[in-house]
Amino acid sequence: MPRIVIMLIGLLLLVAGAAPATATGTAQAPRVHVIVLDNMAFGPMPAGVRAGDIIEWVNHDIFEHSATARDGSFDVDLKPGASVRTTAKPGTVAFFCKFHPTMQATLVVKWQIRGTHPWRRPSLHLVPAGSGLVDGVGRLGRRVRGERR
Repeated sequence: MPRIVIMLIGLLLLVAGAAPATATGTAQAPRVHVIVLDNMAFGPMPAGVRAGDIIEWVNHDIFEHSATARDGSFDVDLKPGASVRTTAKPGTVAFFCKFHPTMQATLVVKWQIRGTHPWRRPSLHLVPAGSGLVDGVGRLGRRVRGERR
């Protein structure tokens, strides 16, 4: 009897330990994209940035700069030689240097589709009220000619 109990406990621990590993193994690690500030300008904007990726801001200039989003979503100050990392959120963000307002750029961040992620675009189906396109269980259905629900 004790041998069976020990085997069952071992089996439960094995199954419990394997479940989190497979659940987290599907999501890919965020990529790091570098934006360099040099010669009083933002460098080229990286392509393929997705929500959840890391943006590394690197100041190679001799002046202090900032990367300040016009919508207020981020504001980082960069001393000469400094670097700062931020997490990309979906959308198109215009930003500038608050110390040198002529320094301006735009970053495009796409929705995350590489595995499960908190910023993944939700699935949304808009159905007009009273259209008969939703059945009693809340599923989308097809309207058949002449059929009333």
